[in-house]
Amino acid sequence: DYWYNYNALLLQTEIKEKQIEAIANLEWVAQNNPRDEHIHEVLQKAYVSLNNLPEALKIQDQLDSIHGYNEQSAMQRYRLNAMMGKTKQAILEIERYLNVDPENYQFHLFRLQLYEQNPKSYTKLIEAYEAVLRFDRRNMTLLNNLAWNLCIHGGDLTRAEELSRTTIMAEPRNPVFLDTYAWILYHLGEYETAWFYIQRAMDNQTEETTKEIREHYKSIKRKCKK
Repeated sequence: DYWYNYNALLLQTEIKEKQIEAIANLEWVAQNNPRDEHIHEVLQKAYVSLNNLPEALKIQDQLDSIHGYNEQSAMQRYRLNAMMGKTKQAILEIERYLNVDPENYQFHLFRLQLYEQNPKSYTKLIEAYEAVLRFDRRNMTLLNNLAWNLCIHGGDLTRAEELSRTTIMAEPRNPVFLDTYAWILYHLGEYETAWFYIQRAMDNQTEETTKEIREHYKSIKRKCKK
């Protein structure tokens, strides 16, 4: 009856030997109660607290055998793989659950975040943006980021220009949006119009945006021979 409190206290001591003892105790309790979901959840949390993530992931298999595969299971598998730096597997776990629940906005957002952090596949990144935008078409940051990625990866510049124009109409003083629009126009060969918007970006720049805006400013300026 006291196994939970006793082992929780051992884990909280932050003394390695005591924590190892707690893990051994929890493993014994879990082994003798293979269908007790709560016990396995506690053991999994203990593994995570000691950064033993591979073992924590194994526990998820046991939990799934008890209550089945669901959103919580998918979330845990995604998080553990992401914590271990296994981005590819984390994405696979997200996509596995999206096959079950394709309208889950949160999981679409998780997938987009993973692709943004590791943009190895331009096509997949754009697909992830498009999927999220189906749920949140008024999100100007998403529109801007999609437009930006279409531009820098040689995508559909006409669509990029339309998306970016929407953002500056919504937020005409946003330096990031103005810079994106100017850079898209630059790639479209509309240098004079790009020059107009990059100047607006310069007028509204912040400490965080200064470097990239100034680089674009110089490139556009050279094309306009100012």
